Amino acid sequence: MTPDPQVKSIEKIIAKEEKQDEKNLQHAIKDLKAGEKAETKAHKMADKAQHDLDKIKRKEHDAAKAVNKTKAEHEKALAEVDKVQKNIQVKHQREGQLEEDVRRKQTLVSELQQKKEQNDQVREAHIAQLHTHGAAGVGSLNTSPESTSGPSAAQGGPTAPAETA
Repeated sequence: MTPDPQVKSIEKIIAKEEKQDEKNLQHAIKDLKAGEKAETKAHKMADKAQHDLDKIKRKEHDAAKAVNKTKAEHEKALAEVDKVQKNIQVKHQREGQLEEDVRRKQTLVSELQQKKEQNDQVREAHIAQLHTHGAAGVGSLNTSPESTSGPSAAQGGPTAPAETA
């Protein structure tokens, strides 16, 4: 006995949706890992910049003690301090943006995991219902888990935020 073509077609659609959900989840996880890596790198760069600032401040102090010897060197160090402080401020702002981005991506991954679990349950129920009712009930069955579990990405569901440079 060969399975009804309608059942086979619905099973194919369900398998395709499951595969797409898995792909979306893996992509979101990959984005999260990249965001975490960028956040770590930004933190290290901010620490290095802080170290650079401390070093420049020491240099500025030494130059101030020898101001009679070389006033030009002292002014240069002050300019470097200002530049490094601005650089630190920019790096801290970027670090804050990356932290927020990671939080959004963690939320997205969590939402996608929940949605995938819901869709998997709906698909399993549909398959069970298909096998229980056979081809006679196929016309009355829903073929898309999104129609019972919320909006899909195409209908305005959760999507990954655009990367900002």
